[in-house]
Amino acid sequence: MLDINVNISLTGAVGSIGSGVPCIVVSKSTREKDFKEYSESKDLIGAGFAEDSGAYKLFQIMKMQKNPPAAIGIIETAGKAVSVIPKLVGKARQIITLLGDGDSTVAEVAKAVEATNSLIYFPVIKQISEATGLESLDRTCVGVHSKGQDLAAALVGATAGYESGSFTYKNVLIKGVAPDDITDGDVKLINNENKSGNVYGYTIQRKAGDIVTTEGKSAAGEYLDIVDAFDWIISNIAYQAQKLLNNSKKVTYDDSGIGMLEGVTNSVLKEADTKGMIAHDENKTAMYETDFGRRSDTSASDRSARVYKLGKFSFDLAGAIHTATINGTATI
Repeated sequence: MLDINVNISLTGAVGSIGSGVPCIVVSKSTREKDFKEYSESKDLIGAGFAEDSGAYKLFQIMKMQKNPPAAIGIIETAGKAVSVIPKLVGKARQIITLLGDGDSTVAEVAKAVEATNSLIYFPVIKQISEATGLESLDRTCVGVHSKGQDLAAALVGATAGYESGSFTYKNVLIKGVAPDDITDGDVKLINNENKSGNVYGYTIQRKAGDIVTTEGKSAAGEYLDIVDAFDWIISNIAYQAQKLLNNSKKVTYDDSGIGMLEGVTNSVLKEADTKGMIAHDENKTAMYETDFGRRSDTSASDRSARVYKLGKFSFDLAGAIHTATINGTATI
């Protein structure tokens, strides 16, 4: 547990992070196998995963993408998937499940992931109408495809190797999985473009000769790159501030010590800017700021308890362009 708590509230918006690796969760297995990272297919064979096993196949799909993650975690349990989700906090980031017979529903796993405040779940269902119990969940990204978890493996494999803030989940190039034979109307229904449903999903389509994802939102309708940015900023401010406490003989409760905390926060926001998370104004100035109250602004009771509560920061998210209209004129 860290001594630093960082909170972000989203204002005026719809609805490698460095904290872990993608992970395949195999439930209702015939064996228990602790979380372990694997870099190459031969490592899986050595660990007892057969080439025709589900975990091996998903691993292969993840590794065939353009910018695959260096390592992929796998955990097996004889119990339900929800039982191992807490064990993945601090180790993994993106979660794919191979749910065994009689195991938890997708909704149960999704709610367990939501409670972690750090993981993101990528289930795939056959029809968007099956997305029940996923409403209002920002840490679940619902795929719709006939090949099930192959789609999730392709998307996670194509994105997990990138740093947070450097990409958006829409129009991600996909390899190894073909689009289903569906109409544009079906895609709009999956994406919930007409707001006819309660859950937002994605699938894949062929555009300009490439196979790409159709949307990049969580089940609740939040853009997933925003979730990535928030998680990165929160975890890094908390981590760097904790490091400050660890490496200092004493962070004094005065304007000097408070300035050290503000300096850490500024440093993380500056790095977030370089990663593309923060917007720039017309003068190309990054739109973030910090406001840390001075010692004279704190209460005697807080100083006595050695608790500082007046650190604030704000920033404008850079977001991304997902669609565009370009108008032209022709002269005869």
